[in-house]
Amino acid sequence: YHELLCQLQHQAQAAGVEFRLEHRLLSVEKSGAEHVLAFSHHGDTQMHRTRHLVMTIPPSAMPRLNLDFPAAWSPFQYDSLPLFKGFFTFDTAWWDALGLTDKVLMAANPLRKVYFKSDKYVLFYTDSKSATYWRDSLELGEDVYLERV
Repeated sequence: YHELLCQLQHQAQAAGVEFRLEHRLLSVEKSGAEHVLAFSHHGDTQMHRTRHLVMTIPPSAMPRLNLDFPAAWSPFQYDSLPLFKGFFTFDTAWWDALGLTDKVLMAANPLRKVYFKSDKYVLFYTDSKSATYWRDSLELGEDVYLERV
């Protein structure tokens, strides 16, 4: 998974996309046809302008960014996804023999992302329809939930 992200970053950079790390977004303002973003970087404030902007930040961070959130946001601009996290503990790390310790596997089933952590537990993280599936399974009771996992 990490390699995939690295490859995507390299492709984007080859196409002229800039990545600026260790910047903290302070505010976003509309100025004519542009968006003006203020960043803090090592104590300095930097301003950047762009015509197009796609942001993926948690709703809890939006009020401090001067975005008039949620009043000025329609459902076409903002939406939330259901999330679900589950975990299992084991007496022994059976996944260690498979070389899966501290690895993440992507699954084409409702588990979606499976994390093999430490020597005692496996956890999974899902969103959207898969999260709803697990939440509904849990509401049907522990036996149903464990059978589906």
